[in-house]
Amino acid sequence: MAARWILDWKNRAVPKSAMAASCLMSSILMELHSPEIVPRDEFAERAKTYMQRHLGEPLDLDMLSRVAGLSKCHFSMEFARATGYSPMHYLRTLRVQTSEHLILTTPMPLRTVASLVGLQDEYHFSRVFRRERGFPPSALRKNLPRSLEYCPA
Repeated sequence: MAARWILDWKNRAVPKSAMAASCLMSSILMELHSPEIVPRDEFAERAKTYMQRHLGEPLDLDMLSRVAGLSKCHFSMEFARATGYSPMHYLRTLRVQTSEHLILTTPMPLRTVASLVGLQDEYHFSRVFRRERGFPPSALRKNLPRSLEYCPA
């Protein structure tokens, strides 16, 4: 129906309407042949996967929004809508969870664990860990029972 209306409009004697109708018809045809729209949660999943794979690297909102293919503002809103967390809060929690796993399952020094999860400075790592867990990472290893000091994963 819309295509018929556009064609009728194009056949009018007014030159500008013919040009406008042609442009509109081209836009409609291009839209019909465009790839399927990406589901909203896929942007967040793409960013979460990237975070997991590049955890030891410096990551920021610019990088993550480029990975998701959205502007920073739109990415932040969509990520928070999909996960319930801001992208940087999610990244910080992922880093702490991963470091906690490494502390519990390997004999690595804390500075090595910090580096592996993208927190290059051991002092910064300790502050972030304490903020998330309520105690420093050294306390986790110190309070680990001897039988669990090193559990190969």
